[in-house]
Amino acid sequence: MTKDGKSKPTIHGPPDDPLGIDLDKDFNAEARRIAHDAIDGRHREAVQAEVDRALRRWGRPRT
Repeated sequence: MTKDGKSKPTIHGPPDDPLGIDLDKDFNAEARRIAHDAIDGRHREAVQAEVDRALRRWGRPRT
């Protein structure tokens, strides 16, 4: 509650995205970080979820 008795609005932040690019950092460095993470097998679940979403969007079955 605020001082005037009104409730504060709920603020929804985006979920943590390990595959996302931090726009406050150097883009090329961020792209390299994501590529190295993928090659090293980090964030497998997030990568697979992203692939699944893309395939569904394109109407392609997962193989």
